[in-house]
Amino acid sequence: MIKIKQILYLSFIVLVFMLLGSCKKEYVKTAYNNVEEFTIADSAGNKLKASIVGDSIRVYWPPFQTVPANVAPQISVSSGASITPASGTSVAFKKGISYTVIAQDGSKKTYFLVPMINQPAPVFSINESSINQAGYLFLKGQYFIPDTSQTKLFLVNTAGKQISLSLKNALSFNSLAITIRLPNDLSIDTGDYKLKLINGSNTVVKGPFHIGPPDFSSFLLSASFNQAGKTLKIGDEISISYVISELGKKYYAGVFGNLQLMVRPVNGSAEGYDDVYYDIPLSGQDGQTLLKYKLPADVVPGSIILMMPNYEIASSGEIGYPYYWDGTTEPLTTITK
Repeated sequence: MIKIKQILYLSFIVLVFMLLGSCKKEYVKTAYNNVEEFTIADSAGNKLKASIVGDSIRVYWPPFQTVPANVAPQISVSSGASITPASGTSVAFKKGISYTVIAQDGSKKTYFLVPMINQPAPVFSINESSINQAGYLFLKGQYFIPDTSQTKLFLVNTAGKQISLSLKNALSFNSLAITIRLPNDLSIDTGDYKLKLINGSNTVVKGPFHIGPPDFSSFLLSASFNQAGKTLKIGDEISISYVISELGKKYYAGVFGNLQLMVRPVNGSAEGYDDVYYDIPLSGQDGQTLLKYKLPADVVPGSIILMMPNYEIASSGEIGYPYYWDGTTEPLTTITK
């Protein structure tokens, strides 16, 4: 009787272990290594969701927004998988950045970041008038990116040499216009050039156009009429002190010549009908700093209301008049007998 009970007890124990063994689950490591979701924030804080196509993570960046150098994506992957670089890690926002997803079973899949920059190419025109050294360059149009890290300007000469134009001190720089002043030095010569604009992912080349010698406002750095507000007599000398740039010395022959003088007689009309003009030759010049003109014997008594020392463009022989004084800019000077 005892043996039967022992046998029944042992059988019960075996049965229990068999039942427990049949309830044990087998866990198999999965091979899922997919990027499920990949998002970044644009410059306005909006959520941009990438399109996952094959091994490409395509992010469509909005137009007219500055493209960041780096982004910190939020990433979801297959359950149990891991990704490197991890979600939230800052990476360069450029094509070719890779991500590796590792499944539970150790299998790997690599994805590549592909920024899709939705930036239209700029459309613009260049100065309608002539362009001079040390003068102004006007670009008028649309779709400029007002960011010096993404927008670059170059002049390209006939030999293919690129000359960078700084936008840091641009007079205007926005999505519709760029205005800069060309350098007041010898870094740019006269001649034909093309303009190269790099604007984000777009590059536009225009030209050729011609750059001429500097105008008077560029080469004449300062000038002063030394007798302003004083009384001059016939036979006295008018003296003008001035400073010119290296551009002026290069492109202008002898720089200054005759003086164009306008005198309003003592009893002359306010409308200027009686004004008398004189063309006075240069009587002396001290290097590149001082001009002297002797008042002629036939000059009428009155007030000097305008005078302009002329200059000659070395390349063409053209005569110009770069500077003048009148009652609004200098005290009037009186001429007496």
